[in-house]
Amino acid sequence: PAGAAEAAQIADLLWRRAGSRLPATLLGGPRATSEAVQHALRDASLIHFCGHSEAAPPRWELGAGALGPEEVALRPLGARLVVANSCVSHGFARAFVLAGAQNYLGTWWRVADRAAAAFSLALYEELVLGRPLGEALSIARTALRARDPLHWAAYVHYGDPDTRLITPQARTG
Repeated sequence: PAGAAEAAQIADLLWRRAGSRLPATLLGGPRATSEAVQHALRDASLIHFCGHSEAAPPRWELGAGALGPEEVALRPLGARLVVANSCVSHGFARAFVLAGAQNYLGTWWRVADRAAAAFSLALYEELVLGRPLGEALSIARTALRARDPLHWAAYVHYGDPDTRLITPQARTG
């Protein structure tokens, strides 16, 4: 339930603030089979997973089944950013990067649902403003640290901190 609420909030934020510049497809519940997720990964420029994951063996628990790094590594990806906002999700980094993802953001340890949702919303609020990923990540960590002294440090980034998902729009006036 917490993952579904987080996903809906992020999809709403992306639609309201980024519109067609960063399209989002929401895939959850029984529709989130391993096959459906693998198909969706292929064409996505942004991948956000919120749910449950395990470290040993690494896997994402889907609405219907599970997905492991070995399935991810089999398909070429063009994603500019993968956010695995779930417990101990750092184990997927290698698979996503080898498959072609430019950036991967995961966690080193278990994170509480509320902390994870607060972090991701703060991250996307900054990314839709056109901030570079490293700066957005720093701002989101700082915001979470003020609320939660443990979970803010769980997030680890692999990739280029200067990546922007959206080019800032020139202000007129």
